Amino acid sequence: MSGKKFLIFLFTCLLLFALGLYLYMYKTGWFDIFLDSGFKGLYGDK
Repeated sequence: MSGKKFLIFLFTCLLLFALGLYLYMYKTGWFDIFLDSGFKGLYGDK
C-alpha cells in the first residue's frame, strides 16, 4: 500500500469515527447538557 492510499484510508476511518461519535452524543443529549451547564453538568453532582 502506498503512502497516499494509506493516508486516505486513515483519514476516512477517522472521519467515520468522528461522525459516529458526534451522532451518538447528539442522540443521547450530551450537547444539550453541556450547553446548559458546561462540564459541571456532565461530570458534577446531579
